[in-house]
Amino acid sequence: MEKLGPWLSLSFRHLQDHWRAHLVPAAIMAGAVMVLYLVLGVAILAAVLIGAALESEELMIVMVYGLAFLGGIAAMVFFVPLQLGYVRGTLKLLRGETFETGEFMRALPATPMALVMVFLMATVGMIGVMFCYIPGLIWGAMMFFTFPIYADEGGSPIEAMKKSWDMAK
Repeated sequence: MEKLGPWLSLSFRHLQDHWRAHLVPAAIMAGAVMVLYLVLGVAILAAVLIGAALESEELMIVMVYGLAFLGGIAAMVFFVPLQLGYVRGTLKLLRGETFETGEFMRALPATPMALVMVFLMATVGMIGVMFCYIPGLIWGAMMFFTFPIYADEGGSPIEAMKKSWDMAK
């Protein structure tokens, strides 16, 4: 992943030629995202209806914000290993190997450090956004390759973030 232009060109060319191999893993990802957001949406709607039925705006607000907070944490804990497995499998496809659906489960041991990495990137990004958005956007652009680098090479989150920073420069 030394040179960005050729790497992107090869990736798009590969996707054009092998789109069928990417279809099932992408459907698994889309289905998992849809199920989690559907469950979270129904839970929040139930909280609104319970608050309305009890005529308690305060209870409704507490339940909705509480569910949104817990749902955000659940989404992060649920999506990070799923995304890690998906990126690993996609990189395998790009190298001419096969993407096995078991790749999603093989990503579980690397999940704790990936969660730390996502938390660090999100925290710094949010702090950057508080300074008129531009620093947050720059940070996001510089961290664009962090997740694929971590999925491919492992190591520490800080190493992956440094490599992403160097690539994005």
